[in-house]
Amino acid sequence: MRPGELRAARWKELDLEHDEWRIAAERMKMREAHIVPLSRQAVEIIKQLQPLTGNSLFLFPSLHSSSRPMSENTINGALRRLGFSSQEMCGHGFRAMARTVLDEVGVIASIG
Repeated sequence: MRPGELRAARWKELDLEHDEWRIAAERMKMREAHIVPLSRQAVEIIKQLQPLTGNSLFLFPSLHSSSRPMSENTINGALRRLGFSSQEMCGHGFRAMARTVLDEVGVIASIG
């Protein structure tokens, strides 16, 4: 997922009984609905997050308003505090890295 789609994830989009995240077309870059299968580990993390932010619209609400998602700079700020420079890693870098690795092991080619 792109960082913007992830940080704006809404509780109503999750179907934890079927381990899916269903994103409406209007939230996707290509304007097509998208279903993300969730791993058992992801579901467990989401369930642990629910007592913290479950009363908000978003899984990751802004510190200033639960009616807005967290800032796009939050992930990059966390990476800087962990010691990564902006030349080493950014939030979008995780998606790019995962896509490259999946392509190298043949997963992307078998999907598309």
